[in-house]
Amino acid sequence: MPMPQYGNQHPVPETPMESYGRRRRLIRAGVRSIFIIMLILLVLILATWLIFRPTKPYFTLQGGVVSTLKTFETTSVLTAAMQVTVSARNPNKFAGVYYEQLSAYVTYRDTEITPRTRLPAAYEGGYETKVWSPALGGDRVPVGRDMARYLNEDQTAGKVPVKIKVDGRLKWKMGVWVTGKHGMQADCPAFMTFDRSNNSSPVIKFTPELQSCMVDA
Repeated sequence: MPMPQYGNQHPVPETPMESYGRRRRLIRAGVRSIFIIMLILLVLILATWLIFRPTKPYFTLQGGVVSTLKTFETTSVLTAAMQVTVSARNPNKFAGVYYEQLSAYVTYRDTEITPRTRLPAAYEGGYETKVWSPALGGDRVPVGRDMARYLNEDQTAGKVPVKIKVDGRLKWKMGVWVTGKHGMQADCPAFMTFDRSNNSSPVIKFTPELQSCMVDA
């Protein structure tokens, strides 16, 4: 009759197949955990976006003054110098907005009549307003003969319809989460009006056509 063995029992070593199976189970468990965590984060981000989905900013043309406006029909060029004031308001309480790569310019009959002027980047918190006052214009900007003639005719009539445009990219910030960049364009219809009460030279001002600009973002 065999006698029972007492003392330390040595563990049975794993076979290569058992070791491989255990590693596979650990890897599967880790991948499942990472997938579940990422899914939860995506659901939280989507829920936050749906609950606090930001409204695009409101742009307003506050006004402007034109110091120089000369059109040369024979050479089809325009020389202009002007300054406008444009404001942007963030209407959201829980979302901030980053403005990047902004540029402002003036168009007439869908033709750019000033070179683009870069605006400084900015960040707006909830319910905040940012104001820019860029100097726009250029010397001998090509506009085409027909465009030069139309511009002279409107200038003689005392009212030139133009658009102040602001192009750029924006990002939304909600808590610690910042979205990717989105293209943005603000169109601010206005009239250049001519006050000829001063006989020496007319005063040219921008009169906004709408209360707020049209924003595509």
